[in-house]
Amino acid sequence: MNYYYITGTSSGIGKALALTLLDEETNFVFGLSRNNTINHPRFNHVKIDLNDIDKANSFIFQEHSGATSVSLVNNAGILGPVNSVGKINPNEINEVLNVNFVSPFILTNSFIKKFQEETFVKIILNISSGAGRHPFESWSLYGASKASLDMMSRVIFSEQKLLPLKKQIRVFSVAPGIVDTEMQSHIRKTSKEYFPKLDTFIDYYKNKQLAQPDDVARKLVIILKHPDNYQDILLDARNL
Repeated sequence: MNYYYITGTSSGIGKALALTLLDEETNFVFGLSRNNTINHPRFNHVKIDLNDIDKANSFIFQEHSGATSVSLVNNAGILGPVNSVGKINPNEINEVLNVNFVSPFILTNSFIKKFQEETFVKIILNISSGAGRHPFESWSLYGASKASLDMMSRVIFSEQKLLPLKKQIRVFSVAPGIVDTEMQSHIRKTSKEYFPKLDTFIDYYKNKQLAQPDDVARKLVIILKHPDNYQDILLDARNL
Protein backbone atom coordinates (compact mmCIF):
# COMPACT_ATOMS: atom_id res chain seq x y z
CA MET A 1 0.00 0.00 0.00
CA ASN A 2 0.92 3.63 -0.53
CA TYR A 3 0.02 5.93 2.36
CA TYR A 4 -0.51 9.66 1.93
CA TYR A 5 -0.87 12.26 4.67
CA ILE A 6 -2.40 15.38 3.12
CA THR A 7 -3.27 18.61 4.92
CA GLY A 8 -6.23 20.72 3.83
CA THR A 9 -8.37 17.99 2.27
CA SER A 10 -11.74 19.67 2.86
CA SER A 11 -11.61 21.63 -0.42
CA GLY A 12 -9.49 22.86 -3.30
CA ILE A 13 -6.24 21.16 -4.32
CA GLY A 14 -6.08 19.04 -1.17
CA LYS A 15 -9.51 17.48 -1.74
CA ALA A 16 -8.85 16.99 -5.44
CA LEU A 17 -5.52 15.32 -4.71
CA ALA A 18 -7.04 12.99 -2.10
CA LEU A 19 -9.87 11.93 -4.43
CA THR A 20 -7.49 11.38 -7.34
CA LEU A 21 -5.23 9.18 -5.23
CA LEU A 22 -8.22 7.22 -3.91
CA ASP A 23 -9.05 6.16 -7.47
CA GLU A 24 -6.26 3.60 -7.10
CA GLU A 25 -6.98 0.65 -4.81
CA THR A 26 -3.40 0.52 -3.52
CA ASN A 27 -3.61 4.02 -1.99
CA PHE A 28 -4.77 5.03 1.48
CA VAL A 29 -5.16 8.71 2.43
CA PHE A 30 -5.08 10.42 5.80
CA GLY A 31 -6.72 13.84 5.48
CA LEU A 32 -5.67 16.44 8.04
CA SER A 33 -8.16 19.30 8.14
CA ARG A 34 -10.68 21.10 10.31
CA ASN A 35 -13.66 19.74 8.38
CA ASN A 36 -14.28 16.57 6.43
CA THR A 37 -15.99 16.44 3.03
CA ILE A 38 -14.74 13.02 1.86
CA ASN A 39 -16.45 9.70 2.52
CA HIS A 40 -14.35 6.77 1.32
CA PRO A 41 -13.30 3.43 2.86
CA ARG A 42 -9.62 4.18 2.24
CA PHE A 43 -9.79 7.71 3.64
CA ASN A 44 -9.20 8.53 7.29
CA HIS A 45 -10.04 12.07 8.39
CA VAL A 46 -7.92 13.59 11.16
CA LYS A 47 -9.55 16.68 12.64
CA ILE A 48 -6.86 19.31 13.19
CA ASP A 49 -6.53 23.09 13.09
CA LEU A 50 -3.02 23.93 11.90
CA ASN A 51 -3.24 27.29 13.62
CA ASP A 52 -3.08 25.30 16.87
CA ILE A 53 0.62 24.54 17.26
CA ASP A 54 -0.01 22.19 20.18
CA LYS A 55 -2.22 20.04 17.96
CA ALA A 56 0.45 19.91 15.27
CA ASN A 57 3.04 18.92 17.88
CA SER A 58 0.83 16.14 19.21
CA PHE A 59 0.08 14.56 15.83
CA ILE A 60 1.59 11.07 15.51
CA PHE A 61 2.29 9.33 12.20
CA GLN A 62 1.23 5.70 12.14
CA GLU A 63 3.47 2.68 11.69
CA HIS A 64 3.64 1.53 8.06
CA SER A 65 5.97 -1.46 8.01
CA GLY A 66 5.78 -3.20 4.66
CA ALA A 67 4.48 -0.10 2.86
CA THR A 68 5.47 0.62 -0.72
CA SER A 69 5.61 4.34 -0.02
CA VAL A 70 4.64 6.94 2.57
CA SER A 71 4.21 10.61 1.65
CA LEU A 72 3.45 13.87 3.41
CA VAL A 73 1.77 16.62 1.38
CA ASN A 74 1.78 20.00 3.13
CA ASN A 75 -1.06 21.55 1.15
CA ALA A 76 -3.15 23.56 3.64
CA GLY A 77 -2.68 27.30 3.42
CA ILE A 78 -4.41 30.62 3.96
CA LEU A 79 -3.92 33.92 2.18
CA GLY A 80 -4.28 36.03 5.30
CA PRO A 81 -4.42 39.83 5.24
CA VAL A 82 -4.07 41.58 1.90
CA ASN A 83 -2.45 44.80 3.03
CA SER A 84 0.89 46.57 3.07
CA VAL A 85 3.41 46.00 5.84
CA GLY A 86 2.72 48.37 8.72
CA LYS A 87 -1.04 47.92 8.42
CA ILE A 88 -1.33 44.22 9.34
CA ASN A 89 -2.97 42.96 12.52
CA PRO A 90 -0.32 41.11 14.61
CA ASN A 91 -2.78 38.29 15.35
CA GLU A 92 -3.15 37.66 11.62
CA ILE A 93 0.63 37.40 11.31
CA ASN A 94 0.67 34.53 13.79
CA GLU A 95 -2.19 32.68 12.11
CA VAL A 96 -0.75 32.82 8.59
CA LEU A 97 2.71 31.74 9.72
CA ASN A 98 1.28 28.95 11.88
CA VAL A 99 -0.88 27.48 9.12
CA ASN A 100 1.44 28.06 6.17
CA PHE A 101 4.83 27.36 7.70
CA VAL A 102 5.14 26.53 11.42
CA SER A 103 2.74 23.57 11.45
CA PRO A 104 4.06 22.22 8.12
CA PHE A 105 7.58 22.47 9.57
CA ILE A 106 6.47 20.58 12.69
CA LEU A 107 4.76 17.86 10.63
CA THR A 108 7.77 17.59 8.34
CA ASN A 109 10.13 17.29 11.28
CA SER A 110 7.96 14.54 12.79
CA PHE A 111 7.69 12.74 9.43
CA ILE A 112 11.45 12.65 8.96
CA LYS A 113 12.03 11.54 12.55
CA LYS A 114 9.47 8.74 12.15
CA PHE A 115 10.46 7.37 8.76
CA GLN A 116 14.09 8.31 8.14
CA GLU A 117 15.44 4.80 8.75
CA GLU A 118 12.76 3.05 6.68
CA THR A 119 13.75 1.80 3.25
CA PHE A 120 10.38 2.21 1.49
CA VAL A 121 9.87 5.26 -0.74
CA LYS A 122 9.36 8.44 1.32
CA ILE A 123 8.27 11.77 -0.15
CA ILE A 124 7.56 15.22 1.25
CA LEU A 125 5.64 17.42 -1.18
CA ASN A 126 5.07 21.02 -0.14
CA ILE A 127 2.52 23.20 -1.93
CA SER A 128 4.25 26.53 -2.37
CA SER A 129 3.29 29.56 -4.48
CA GLY A 130 4.64 31.88 -7.09
CA ALA A 131 4.10 34.56 -4.45
CA GLY A 132 6.94 32.96 -2.49
CA ARG A 133 9.28 33.37 -5.47
CA HIS A 134 8.16 36.74 -6.84
CA PRO A 135 7.05 39.81 -4.84
CA PHE A 136 3.37 40.77 -4.88
CA GLU A 137 2.34 44.04 -3.26
CA SER A 138 0.16 43.48 -0.17
CA TRP A 139 1.00 39.75 -0.07
CA SER A 140 4.14 40.06 2.06
CA LEU A 141 2.93 37.69 4.77
CA TYR A 142 1.63 35.00 2.43
CA GLY A 143 4.68 35.29 0.21
CA ALA A 144 7.10 35.13 3.14
CA SER A 145 5.43 31.99 4.49
CA LYS A 146 5.65 30.24 1.12
CA ALA A 147 9.25 31.38 0.58
CA SER A 148 10.05 29.79 3.95
CA LEU A 149 8.46 26.55 2.75
CA ASP A 150 10.70 26.64 -0.32
CA MET A 151 13.83 27.17 1.76
CA MET A 152 12.89 24.41 4.17
CA SER A 153 12.57 22.07 1.17
CA ARG A 154 15.95 23.08 -0.21
CA VAL A 155 17.70 22.53 3.11
CA ILE A 156 16.06 19.13 3.61
CA PHE A 157 17.17 18.13 0.12
CA SER A 158 20.78 19.02 0.98
CA GLU A 159 20.60 17.13 4.28
CA GLN A 160 19.11 14.02 2.73
CA LYS A 161 21.86 13.87 0.10
CA LEU A 162 24.32 13.16 2.94
CA LEU A 163 22.52 9.90 3.80
CA PRO A 164 22.63 6.45 2.17
CA LEU A 165 20.41 6.36 -0.91
CA LYS A 166 17.93 3.79 0.47
CA LYS A 167 17.22 5.95 3.51
CA GLN A 168 16.87 9.27 1.71
CA ILE A 169 13.57 11.14 1.70
CA ARG A 170 12.64 12.93 -1.51
CA VAL A 171 11.37 16.48 -1.11
CA PHE A 172 9.67 18.86 -3.53
CA SER A 173 8.09 22.29 -3.27
CA VAL A 174 5.54 22.89 -6.02
CA ALA A 175 3.96 26.19 -7.05
CA PRO A 176 0.55 25.10 -8.41
CA GLY A 177 -0.13 28.23 -10.45
CA ILE A 178 -3.29 30.33 -10.26
CA VAL A 179 -5.96 27.80 -9.30
CA ASP A 180 -9.74 28.17 -9.09
CA THR A 181 -10.11 27.74 -5.31
CA GLU A 182 -11.74 29.55 -2.42
CA MET A 183 -8.55 31.58 -2.04
CA GLN A 184 -9.00 33.07 -5.50
CA SER A 185 -12.60 33.95 -4.65
CA HIS A 186 -11.35 35.71 -1.52
CA ILE A 187 -8.77 37.63 -3.57
CA ARG A 188 -11.42 38.92 -5.98
CA LYS A 189 -13.39 40.37 -3.06
CA THR A 190 -10.41 42.40 -1.87
CA SER A 191 -10.45 46.18 -2.18
CA LYS A 192 -8.23 47.63 -4.90
CA GLU A 193 -7.11 50.12 -2.27
CA TYR A 194 -5.27 47.28 -0.51
CA PHE A 195 -4.35 45.14 -3.54
CA PRO A 196 -3.15 47.07 -6.63
CA LYS A 197 -3.18 43.92 -8.81
CA LEU A 198 -6.87 43.21 -8.15
CA ASP A 199 -8.00 43.83 -11.75
CA THR A 200 -5.43 41.37 -13.04
CA PHE A 201 -6.82 38.58 -10.86
CA ILE A 202 -10.41 39.44 -11.79
CA ASP A 203 -9.40 39.17 -15.45
CA TYR A 204 -7.85 35.73 -14.82
CA TYR A 205 -11.27 34.58 -13.64
CA LYS A 206 -13.30 36.31 -16.35
CA ASN A 207 -11.02 35.00 -19.12
CA LYS A 208 -11.09 31.43 -17.69
CA GLN A 209 -7.34 31.43 -17.11
CA LEU A 210 -7.53 29.72 -13.73
CA ALA A 211 -6.26 26.16 -13.47
CA GLN A 212 -8.71 23.60 -12.06
CA PRO A 213 -7.86 21.74 -8.84
CA ASP A 214 -8.35 18.36 -10.56
CA ASP A 215 -5.78 19.23 -13.23
CA VAL A 216 -3.23 20.31 -10.62
CA ALA A 217 -3.94 17.17 -8.58
CA ARG A 218 -3.16 14.92 -11.55
CA LYS A 219 0.22 16.62 -11.95
CA LEU A 220 0.98 16.21 -8.27
CA VAL A 221 0.10 12.51 -8.45
CA ILE A 222 2.66 12.05 -11.23
CA ILE A 223 5.35 13.59 -9.00
CA LEU A 224 4.34 11.34 -6.11
CA LYS A 225 4.32 8.21 -8.29
CA HIS A 226 7.52 8.98 -10.18
CA PRO A 227 9.73 11.14 -7.93
CA ASP A 228 12.92 10.00 -9.64
CA ASN A 229 11.81 11.73 -12.84
CA TYR A 230 12.38 15.12 -11.20
CA GLN A 231 15.78 16.44 -10.23
CA ASP A 232 14.72 19.95 -9.20
CA ILE A 233 13.39 20.69 -5.71
CA LEU A 234 11.35 23.77 -6.64
CA LEU A 235 8.80 22.97 -9.33
CA ASP A 236 6.12 24.97 -11.15
CA ALA A 237 2.99 22.94 -11.97
CA ARG A 238 2.34 25.13 -15.00
CA ASN A 239 5.48 23.69 -16.62
CA LEU A 240 4.79 20.04 -15.80
